[in-house]
Amino acid sequence: MWPTLPANSWTQFTRDSASRKGTSFRRPTSPETIHLKYWVNKGDWLALAKKVGAEKLFFVENYPVIVFAEQTTQDPTEWLRWFNSVWCMARPQLLFLAREGELCVFNLTRQPARRGEEPGRNRRLLETVRVAAPLPPGSG
Repeated sequence: MWPTLPANSWTQFTRDSASRKGTSFRRPTSPETIHLKYWVNKGDWLALAKKVGAEKLFFVENYPVIVFAEQTTQDPTEWLRWFNSVWCMARPQLLFLAREGELCVFNLTRQPARRGEEPGRNRRLLETVRVAAPLPPGSG
């Protein structure tokens, strides 16, 4: 579950991103669900995002830069599967992984992770933001 942001945060983010030619897309399932001009340039990336299980991609021009995903299991080692799967996409530089009570930001420019490694090894984990208080039901 993604954290709830103040109402103007998303507007400011998209305005700032648009000035840098950035766009974000939820992973559509087919070309019919997205305008053809976007599918031609971004369709392969969106299909790959679907394959690895990502929820959303953020593009600068036609290059995916940030991948957004949600870890639904409580397994503390599941980050490794997410990191390595998204790392195999080759182009994105950051993975925002929403987990129970926190949001982790991973550096995808680092080498793939091996079983048993900690997330912070080799500077893969850039930041973890923890939820200060649970959200009321129905607010997220």
